[in-house]
Amino acid sequence: ITYAMHAATGAMYDRKYWYPKAGFQNLIFRDTLPDLKSRCYSFPGFCDRDLLPYVTNAFRKDKVFFYWLTLNTHMNYDLRDLEKDSFDCGKYGLSVDSSVCRSLKLQKQFFYYLNILINRPEMKSAYIIVVGDHAPPVYGEDKNIFEENKISILKVKVK
Repeated sequence: ITYAMHAATGAMYDRKYWYPKAGFQNLIFRDTLPDLKSRCYSFPGFCDRDLLPYVTNAFRKDKVFFYWLTLNTHMNYDLRDLEKDSFDCGKYGLSVDSSVCRSLKLQKQFFYYLNILINRPEMKSAYIIVVGDHAPPVYGEDKNIFEENKISILKVKVK
């Protein structure tokens, strides 16, 4: 069973049309969940943290491939999306008012919620791959914080 999920609408980049052509059987978008009242600000759509139950629910089935394109660590890194602030920018010499700081705070929050997700019993034995698609865009600031033309990848086998 295959799933594709994105917190914005399915019309964004025509995902509701090409995801099925790519083999995704189940699509989860902002417009497919009319009862979910979540709203985040970095980019118009649901808060990624509010979509965790949809991942958990999917993994109640056997042989699941779940593609989740997250949204809340997208430029402009709006701190209204920050519920769990656990990254100390000052500790790393970063200005607390910078987009770099805001980006890292939101990324740290994503991993906080990912940790909650992988500790759910439904996720037992799941193989999770977290892949970036580009360095976080920052403008007018120290661009040496993130390496250009390199992406990060994290692979986790849940026990």
